[in-house]
Amino acid sequence: MSDLSSRPVVIFGTGELAQLAHFYFTHDSARQVAGFTVDAKYIDAPEYLGLPLVPSEALEAYFPPDRFDLFIAIGYRGLNTFRADRCAG
Repeated sequence: MSDLSSRPVVIFGTGELAQLAHFYFTHDSARQVAGFTVDAKYIDAPEYLGLPLVPSEALEAYFPPDRFDLFIAIGYRGLNTFRADRCAG
């Protein structure tokens, strides 16, 4: 069994919270940020902060969940609805 804390992280989001999460993961932890993900309709470039930006609909193909952790970096507005939508798949 691998140590979960050593797995690279993918950040869901490209807003201010995602930028802040990237900063803290990069500067204040041993975790490596592997990339970012958002829903395909919000992607306007192949990279964000110099890392791959992939559609959430294909996230597992790019970043398999057995090798990467996911950090959800979204604000509080509509959070429970968003969480429910993410869980429903």
